[in-house]
Amino acid sequence: MVDPSTLVRILPPLESDEGALSALAKASAQHTVAGGTYLMREGDASDTLVGVVSGEVDVLRRVGAEERTMVRLGPDTLLGETALVSGLPRTASIRAYE
Repeated sequence: MVDPSTLVRILPPLESDEGALSALAKASAQHTVAGGTYLMREGDASDTLVGVVSGEVDVLRRVGAEERTMVRLGPDTLLGETALVSGLPRTASIRAYE
C-alpha cells in the first residue's frame, strides 16, 4: 500500500475523494528501481500507471533504429495514463535515470 499523501501529491484531485484515495492507496505498490531500469517499453500493452515519487525518469521514443531521450521528468509525475485509458500500446519507453 502506498501512503495516501504520496498519491495526493501526484494526483491532487484525489484529496477531495476519500473513497477513491483509499482504494487507490490499497491497490498501489511502491518500488525502488536502479538507474537504467525500464519501467515501460514503447509498443507494449498497457496495464499499469506509474507515479514518480522521487528521482528522475527519461521518456524515450524510437526514431528509426535509434532510441532517443525526449524529456527527463522528476518527482510527482504520472506516467502511462494515455495508454491505460485508450487501451492502445505504449507510445514511449520510460527508464529510471542513472
